[in-house]
Amino acid sequence: MNNPWRQPVNAHLRKAGALAELARRDAADLSRLTTEALLEASLLQLAFAIRAYLNELAENYQCAAAGSITSPAELQQALQAIDKQPAELNEILIADSEGWLKDIYAAHSRIGQHKPGGAAPVQQARPGLIETRQVKAGELDCDSLEHWLTRMKELVERHREMMVEC
Repeated sequence: MNNPWRQPVNAHLRKAGALAELARRDAADLSRLTTEALLEASLLQLAFAIRAYLNELAENYQCAAAGSITSPAELQQALQAIDKQPAELNEILIADSEGWLKDIYAAHSRIGQHKPGGAAPVQQARPGLIETRQVKAGELDCDSLEHWLTRMKELVERHREMMVEC
């Protein structure tokens, strides 16, 4: 079956990977602002890939208006309307409610949010100690982004393999 959403999913995943790789590889040579911009651009491409993949699933199951689906909840509603509850949807809903997909959405929602009053004050580390920071769930950094990208690629590949077997 020729699904018009398959190519956009692949393209967005490739773009997200390329941007994340640039951010990681050149982080030492780039300004903090440039690295942050690359990470945010990669995250946006990943978000586009997720949305396109939801459209791909809707198209696979022949949902009406497959291209208008923007969230896992909307996909669930569209599939329920045609009395379908595929395993792919269950996995996405779990990742959306308590897993890595939830973290992606959290990081995505923080892009562009500005806190009044400027940046938080920097605390001085004691001499001889290495400064560390706590990474919150959904925080945007190279490691988190690469983890999310890997998880999304694995999910897409696994689901596509399941569809071929059906």
